[in-house]
Amino acid sequence: MADSKSKKVNVHKGHRQRVKQKIAEHGIDVLHDHEILEYLLYPFIPLKDTNPIAHSLLNTFGNLYTLINTDAEAIFSVPHVTKDAALFLSSLSGVFKRCSRINAGNKKVFIRNVSDAASYLHSVTRGLDVEVIYMLCVDDACLMRAGYLMNSGDATGCKTEIRSYLRKLDTVNASHVYVGHNHTVGTPMPSEEDNIFTRKLNTALDSIGVTLADHLVLTDDGRYFSYRLNGLLEDTL
Repeated sequence: MADSKSKKVNVHKGHRQRVKQKIAEHGIDVLHDHEILEYLLYPFIPLKDTNPIAHSLLNTFGNLYTLINTDAEAIFSVPHVTKDAALFLSSLSGVFKRCSRINAGNKKVFIRNVSDAASYLHSVTRGLDVEVIYMLCVDDACLMRAGYLMNSGDATGCKTEIRSYLRKLDTVNASHVYVGHNHTVGTPMPSEEDNIFTRKLNTALDSIGVTLADHLVLTDDGRYFSYRLNGLLEDTL
């Protein structure tokens, strides 16, 4: 007579290995979004079934894109998500953006005017919830030799030292530079602090024979303020 108290069959046994095998044989693109997410959670939640957690995350944030562009604290608020898992998921957006910039850096980019500079800078600052400042180094043929993230701050500001720009230019064959930073809220109108920074940078670059082609202040909706076009840079190209 069979034991009525015999153990139930664990239908999830071997599930993780099956998911990994599927990825190994066919790549991650064959997985559904919830399967990708549960796979990403494996190292951070080793003792629980991550399938219901993945579904909870997708139900909360709607899709993978929104999820990875959400801050870690909000992700951590979903039941059974660990702090390490939340931090990892929230960092993926930054990783993907850096890969995109690296890929773009492998192609020749020409910055011929203020409009070109604004377009490029919008592509690397759009969607960020903190202020960042970039320097684009351009040669006489308008070829961008390098693009540097000079600093990042918080939602209200980003400070950077003038000498750090000069050090970067020591290793780059650039005749002029475009500098740009984003405003996460409000208008692209520069602050007095922005004005002081621009004057100091203009003077410092001039001392090493490099032209500050422009300083651009950008917003997420595609607007920008140009110091050059508003006549606030003393030199002329």
